[in-house]
Order: sequence, then C-alpha cells, then structure tokens
Amino acid sequence: MHASNRTKVVLVASNPKWRWCIQHKNGVRRFQNQNGVGHIQNQNGVGHIQNQNGLGHIQNQNGLGHIQNQNGLGHIQNQNGVGHIQNQNGVGHIQNQNGVGHIQNQNGVGHIQNQNGVGHIQNQNGVGHIQNQNGVGHIQNQNGVGHIQNQNGVGHIQNQNGVGHIQNQNGVGHIQNQNGVGHIQNQNGVGHIQNQNGVGHIQNQNGVGHIQNQNGVGHIQNQNGVGCTKKKWCWTHLKPKWCWYSMVFKMVWSAGMKTFCPINAVKCM
Repeated sequence: MHASNRTKVVLVASNPKWRWCIQHKNGVRRFQNQNGVGHIQNQNGVGHIQNQNGLGHIQNQNGLGHIQNQNGLGHIQNQNGVGHIQNQNGVGHIQNQNGVGHIQNQNGVGHIQNQNGVGHIQNQNGVGHIQNQNGVGHIQNQNGVGHIQNQNGVGHIQNQNGVGHIQNQNGVGHIQNQNGVGHIQNQNGVGHIQNQNGVGHIQNQNGVGHIQNQNGVGHIQNQNGVGCTKKKWCWTHLKPKWCWYSMVFKMVWSAGMKTFCPINAVKCM
C-alpha cells in the first residue's frame, strides 16, 4: 500500500512540442489493496465453468479400467531353479552384523515442520484472488458430457486369466553371501547414528511459519472502477516545458492557460 501527496509530473505529447503536466496533485498517488479484495477478474460475470450440471471426464465408469495379471501369471523368471548365485558357501558382504549400522531419529524426532502451529497461510479470513465471481467466462460441456473413456466396459486388460510376472517361483533367484562373509562394516558396533534420543530439525514449532494477507486482502487492482479514465490538468503559463528540437529536449518558458491534457499523454516523470 502506497500513498503520496507529492505532485506527480507527467510528460505529455502536444504536436510538435512536449510540455509538463501535473497528475494527482494534493491527492493519492497509488493505493494497492485498500479495504478490499485481492484480485478480481470478471466480477459479476462469468469466468470459467467446466462441466456444469454434467460430466466432464469419466474414466472406466461401471467397468474395468486397467487390469494387470488377473487370475494368473504374467512373467516367469527362474521357475524351479536357480537364477543367480554370488558367493555361495563363502564370504560376500556383511554390513552391521550384531550391531547398529545406520540409525536416524531413534527415540526422537527427525524433521518436524509446523508442529502445533501454522506453516503457510495465504489470505486467511479474507480474499486473496477472485476470478469470475458471480458470473460466467468460459463454459465447457454445460449440461452435457465432456469426455468418457471406457463407459460400461473394459479399458485395458493385461494377462487376464493367464500368467503375468513370476520371479523365482519354487526356487532360488538371487543369493548373495550364503554361509559366509564377504565385506564387514561396523561389526559388533555402531556405524552412524543421527538424532538419537533427540530432535533433528524443527521448523515452526508451536508458532507460525509464513502468513500472507491474514485477516485482509491480498491484491486489488481497479476495484469498483477503471484504472485511469479521468482527464488531467496541464499548466502552460509561467511553467517550464520541454520542447523537442532535432532529437533533443530543451526547456523553454511560455505563457498559456490551464487546459486538459491530450489523450496521448503517456510518459510520467
């Protein structure tokens, strides 16, 4: 929110010259989000409606959408046999035998975000962004059906009443380090403990993390009106003005009277 009582000068075009113009004298320069609603688009009109009083997108209504391996087997690998054996009756790899390898947050708290509090609030008890309030902008599939896929039927079935995927049925698929020792790390000890009997990371415990527009309004642009439609007054007497001569500005003095600015006044100084 920003207000200013300073005189705002606008540089306007008046063929073939430039002259100074006063805008918002002894008034408000700019207010943003004053006593109102964040952002309103298409208020009291219709913005965007999708599938009003109808069906928008239906997938697999009263049927089957995707079935994989129903009542059967899909893929069989290493049935009734041995697939891959590494380090049988030898020593392969042992990690953390009779000890503790890696403990994270034992008997404690590892990461807490927004415990007993508020993490992020946007536009609480107020209005942040309103689009298409009380109106219609875009309607798709009103009182009808938009898109239906597999209504009262079957969409996709894979391996129905057959065999889908079996790995290592009635056998041995992959054995690593059977009856032996390959690599030992942290035997009879403790490898790595993080946050044992304590708290690791707490963010916003019993408090508030981030609040935007609580009990208020987020952004208002042109509420109950139009951005800039009023005419501005220009002073041409006893005031300096800029004239355009051969691609350069020159300040000159001239006598004149208070008049309305041209519509093509676009540059503010």
